[in-house]
Amino acid sequence: MLKIEVTINNMFAGGETTARILVINKSNLADISNYDYFIEEDQNEDMNIPKLQQTGHITNHKRKQGVWNLVMAVLKDAGYE
Repeated sequence: MLKIEVTINNMFAGGETTARILVINKSNLADISNYDYFIEEDQNEDMNIPKLQQTGHITNHKRKQGVWNLVMAVLKDAGYE
């Protein structure tokens, strides 16, 4: 499982987690793996950001490419550039 949390303000002084990505390997950690992901972002009225919850799937990802390539694949699949 891969978990990324985005915290705004000073995380050591009680900052606020506003966005999360959770990625779960569904292929028993095979060299070529499939993943389910969940993306969530809290609403921020000051910045005009609506609440977001999105799920998706990544298939046939080469695990040896490293974690950041997986993160990029999730974001691309979710429609981020």
